[in-house]
Amino acid sequence: MILGIVMCGLTYLFMRKIEDRTQLLILFSLGFLILVFSIFVIGGFEGMPYDVLSLGVFNLAILYFFLKK
Repeated sequence: MILGIVMCGLTYLFMRKIEDRTQLLILFSLGFLILVFSIFVIGGFEGMPYDVLSLGVFNLAILYFFLKK
C-alpha cells in the first residue's frame, strides 16, 4: 500500500500537466503489471506479497478515481 501511495504521488508530481484520467490509467496499469508479474513470473507462495501490493495499487487507483479534485 505504501508503494502505491508513493507511485500515486510520483505520477502526480511528474505528470501534473497530464489529465487526471491518464494518471488514473497509469496507476491502474501499474497495478495490473505487478499482478501479472507476480502470477506468471514469480508464481506460488512467493508471489503472494506482490499480489497484495497490486491490490493496494488497484485500491489507490479506485480511490483516486472517486476522490479526485
